[in-house]
Amino acid sequence: MASDPRAWQAGSNRRCTYVDEAEAEMAEDDPPVRSTRIRLGPQIVASNVSESRVRRYVERAREGCYIANSLRSEILVELTLRSV
Repeated sequence: MASDPRAWQAGSNRRCTYVDEAEAEMAEDDPPVRSTRIRLGPQIVASNVSESRVRRYVERAREGCYIANSLRSEILVELTLRSV
């Protein structure tokens, strides 16, 4: 994982890989045209990290996101987590 730019090492024995698949829905029939719903699909592979800790970090990141907090769109986070 170390050569993957999406991977990072947290401590001596913790490793994570993060990829996000995002989608947005646009309301073209209700001007102005805008995104009405955004779905984020983070896929995280982690070793030596508890599932609750990863879920807590994802939730805190969403709550503190300047862009997400600036939008009126509904934002869904559908986390896929795999431990190795």
